[in-house]
Amino acid sequence: MLPSSRRALASVCLLLAALLGVTGGGLSAGGAEEPDRRQARAEQGRDEQDRDVRRPAAAPAAAPAVAAKQRRPNIVLITTDDQTDTDMSAMPRTRRLLGDKGVDFVRAISPHPLCCPARASLLTGQYAHNNGVEHNDGPYGGWDRFRSFEEGVHLRRNLGTYLQDAGYTTGFIGKMLNGYAADRRRPRGWDLWDPTLGRTYAFVDTDFENDGDPETPKGYIADVMADRADRFLRRASERGRPFFLWASHVAPHDGTVNGRFIGEPIPAPRHRDLHRKAKPPSLKRSSFNEEDVSDKPRYLRRRTASRKDMTHLHRQRLRSLAAVDEANAAMLRRLKKLGELEDTLVVFTSDNGFLLGEHRLRGKNFPYEENLQVPLLVRGPGLDRGVRSTAPASIVDLPATFLDAAGVWETASQRRRVDGASLLPAARGAESTGLSGTALVQAGTSLAAARKKGHGWLFRGVRTARYTYVRHHTGEVELYDRDVDPHQVRNLVHVGSGKLTRRGKEYADVLAELKRRLRALDDCRGSKQCEKAFGPTPDPGS
Repeated sequence: MLPSSRRALASVCLLLAALLGVTGGGLSAGGAEEPDRRQARAEQGRDEQDRDVRRPAAAPAAAPAVAAKQRRPNIVLITTDDQTDTDMSAMPRTRRLLGDKGVDFVRAISPHPLCCPARASLLTGQYAHNNGVEHNDGPYGGWDRFRSFEEGVHLRRNLGTYLQDAGYTTGFIGKMLNGYAADRRRPRGWDLWDPTLGRTYAFVDTDFENDGDPETPKGYIADVMADRADRFLRRASERGRPFFLWASHVAPHDGTVNGRFIGEPIPAPRHRDLHRKAKPPSLKRSSFNEEDVSDKPRYLRRRTASRKDMTHLHRQRLRSLAAVDEANAAMLRRLKKLGELEDTLVVFTSDNGFLLGEHRLRGKNFPYEENLQVPLLVRGPGLDRGVRSTAPASIVDLPATFLDAAGVWETASQRRRVDGASLLPAARGAESTGLSGTALVQAGTSLAAARKKGHGWLFRGVRTARYTYVRHHTGEVELYDRDVDPHQVRNLVHVGSGKLTRRGKEYADVLAELKRRLRALDDCRGSKQCEKAFGPTPDPGS
């Protein structure tokens, strides 16, 4: 019997067992895209040496049980750490096997452009103001905040429990929230719980939780991740139930040597000579080493960045992603061999983007496009193929998407357990998707100046397809019209007062509307509030 058919039959048995009060056991592990982003993807040629994962032959006509299973696909989420949209140029296998075989959401963003808040949103389906994780550390950040928030609600209820309750075998492998290793309190909902513990950023010989029996497998971390994912997929497929796997990669995050960050990732030895002539797209942007930063908040004004340093960092980042690209292809090959590929929803994204000298900045947790925009490729049964979607999309929408695929989205939405909306309608080409064109963007901080005000926010604002409006914890304000200023070098308001500049005098209605939207979203809860439809934004001078 084929695995998909076997799982379909098992799903019926599982339903009957549930009605009788029987439970299962665990699984041991043992707007248009920015022009230079289009060009960066287009210029990268196909990798002719990597074999394609081809669609298996059509199965015989499905029985009703199989049809029910087809509405509940397997789900595989693959994430990277600090990857920009343009870094996809270094991942030809992933682009071909996911982007060309599915939907590329070219306007996707991470509304919390930092590691822990982004991962907490994926674990909960909620914005940071609802799940409590605003930063990587401090009283509002990290694993400690995640586990202790509202007396440990996230340990009892999270994406794993939602999918496990829906009949899925669940697994997590890779980087968890910062500080997890110090506590190691396993949340409910995971048949396989295998986050990294020590040497996460060393890129080699990393410690893994291994379902409560820690081990240190030898080798490069992306290769180890691929092996562990392969083992999970084989075992989960044998169980005859749909499965969910989150593979959380570390690249292209900065690496460590002897426990100290070195300011760049560490590629696998076999990839250290790649991309010798690659240049960061940031060098061509008007925002690179922005000449006048007086219209930016004072705490963001820095010295100019080194072109040489940014170029070297860019190349190291691309090199570190090569092993992830290979791991992605290996996972899809395994799904094909198991007969699962065409019945699996596969999603690839990053927790946040990264600045390489734009506005004189390096890194993340800033309100600019290079930080907010992330790659988002989605492939799965019934979805469009080879399509570039301009639908508004956010990583906060991914848990809602998974619950929709699992058939339990309506219940979660009614209980306001998730703040996003499903991307499946947009991925199927629907004209009406239910996705809001206005996203709340926000970032936390451990700075004492913000904590003194009774919160941990660095900035909060709203982003539409055209405008970005942000209020910082210092009271400073930014407003950009990205249609005419795509690199955000001309703030349309006086940064200190928030009043319109002479150049921005025609944006009075725009500013008023964006302020209204921020007020409406700053304490939103549930998809009906957080995905609120505001209608079109005003034009300048209207």
